[in-house]
Amino acid sequence: SYYLSIPNIELAATNFRQHFVVAGPQSSEEKLLQELESASAIYLKLPIEYGFHSGAIESVIEPTKSALASINFQLPKIPVVSCTTKSYLDFVDSIHFTKILRGSLYFQETIEFLENNGQYIYLDIGPADTLSTFVKYNIEPHSSSQIISTLRLSKDSYNKNNLRADLEK
Repeated sequence: SYYLSIPNIELAATNFRQHFVVAGPQSSEEKLLQELESASAIYLKLPIEYGFHSGAIESVIEPTKSALASINFQLPKIPVVSCTTKSYLDFVDSIHFTKILRGSLYFQETIEFLENNGQYIYLDIGPADTLSTFVKYNIEPHSSSQIISTLRLSKDSYNKNNLRADLEK
């Protein structure tokens, strides 16, 4: 476990052991990279414009709450587990969805919760098998759970400019 001591850097997500995402202002980027390099940590700077699950999106929280306030949310008819609560949802409202935008995601702990409660079929419907990979690193080798990826785009075709064209094929 590694502790970052840089002000304004927030934990955005824990995906699996030793794989996490942090977010913060660009003004903290150089210090963050220096600290990671001095610790010989392997890291990747994500090619994103906004630090979701961090203070970088604070300005959209109130408009999102307002937009969702008129929706009458119902509990799902099947059990749903949230990466913000790390357990089954027993209540869904606009605040829960703003917590998803602003709060840290605990993917590792959520998969551990599920695995401790049975066997599952994990269905990754994303374009790049990302969540399938995360699940693979979170379940024990003896688990009876299954992991299924529905879309498998090549790394060459997975980019912002031609993703839509590939999906429409």
